[in-house]
Amino acid sequence: MAYQEKSAGELTADMDMLAQSRLAAIVSSSDDVIISKTLDGIVTTWNASATRILGFEAEEMVGEPILRIIPRGLHIRVQLQGLLQPPQPPTLNTPSGWQEALDHTRRTPIQTRNGSL
Repeated sequence: MAYQEKSAGELTADMDMLAQSRLAAIVSSSDDVIISKTLDGIVTTWNASATRILGFEAEEMVGEPILRIIPRGLHIRVQLQGLLQPPQPPTLNTPSGWQEALDHTRRTPIQTRNGSL
């Protein structure tokens, strides 16, 4: 088989696929609940830990409002506190900003397809 050079576009596409695969492995291997949602509060992704901890299957939640998992009595409080809005990232141009970012960082091992770490 002859060696064929890849174009810059092909290399970029390969790198994007590798990054997506790594991200998928992080999400699926995590013991933490990882949920993504639109700015309108509609669930777009739901990992296995969310199912295990919250009791809803991904098929039940994807496309549904995130408020579905929050008790009704807390809906107004959640909305007033802005918990449905994306959090502001810490400012990393100060030592305290870096410390805040590190305080909220969690390391999770990633499993490969064959189950090794």
